[in-house]
Amino acid sequence: MPDGRPIWGGTYFSKDIWIKNLLAISDFYTKNRDKTEEYAASLQNGIEQASLTGKTENTVTANSNLLEKGVNGWKQFFDMENGGRIGAPKFPMPVNLEFLLYYGFMKNDKTALDFVENTLKKMARGGIYDQVGGGFARYSVDNKWKVPHFEKMLYDNGQLLSIYSKGFQKFKTEEFKTVVYETTNFLERELMDETGAFYSSLDADSEGEEGKFYVWNESELKKIIKDDFDLFSNYFNVNSKGFWEQGNYILLRNGSDESFAKEMILRQNNFIKSCKLEIGFACGTLEKNPSGSRRQNLNFVECTCDKGSNRCVYSF
Repeated sequence: MPDGRPIWGGTYFSKDIWIKNLLAISDFYTKNRDKTEEYAASLQNGIEQASLTGKTENTVTANSNLLEKGVNGWKQFFDMENGGRIGAPKFPMPVNLEFLLYYGFMKNDKTALDFVENTLKKMARGGIYDQVGGGFARYSVDNKWKVPHFEKMLYDNGQLLSIYSKGFQKFKTEEFKTVVYETTNFLERELMDETGAFYSSLDADSEGEEGKFYVWNESELKKIIKDDFDLFSNYFNVNSKGFWEQGNYILLRNGSDESFAKEMILRQNNFIKSCKLEIGFACGTLEKNPSGSRRQNLNFVECTCDKGSNRCVYSF
């Protein structure tokens, strides 16, 4: 309604369907003002009633013991091996991690701190993190952060910047600092427009295919990486561990750069030159679609519907 009251809603519309729905609602409003007003009043009343909470007879005063009891109950769902909550799918849940980091620090709770540190490591090394371009996908469909739902959300990455920054402050893990810089670069490169505004998300589908810009087959990697392919494939698991489907691999890492250097019998200073720099250079060439047509799948944080636009437009 012109006064802001809702009369209809839905989610996950393609551009064409979204425009079609908007035009249909506008037409209905023009031809049926009284009926539309009834819908708006009824929906508003329903929302208000659903939002009401009953009177609370008993209240419990919050205190440290109550908080500790709640966290101890929460711990039974900690996946101490893979990080995150036990089971699948796995969502990053940065707000939960920030709370547990603060709680663990204040209460000197080693279990909570170990859980946060391990979760941050596992996510940063998994397929949920874009090992080439930086930034996190929305969630992992498995319990090991391997296969992401390839959609990238602004709000997720913004919150993850915060927890990885605080994680670096607490644990002094250089890997977390790297994630912060790479994710910031991703946000500025992929989700910020020329005016400084940010898009809300990147679609999971690219050119009609899920994850097309984020997965790789062995032949194209060999063509790009050339002589460094063996080192690259060991580092990013271009093997049975990283295999996804239809001959494609999801790039992911087993551990820290230091542990990889030791495994490959490389001295740390040489590792930076022979692995990190060369792989970093290779990753710079791995950007599929360098012309920037990824942006055809951008969702806008705010914009008006433009029937003549070729962009997928949403309002938030």
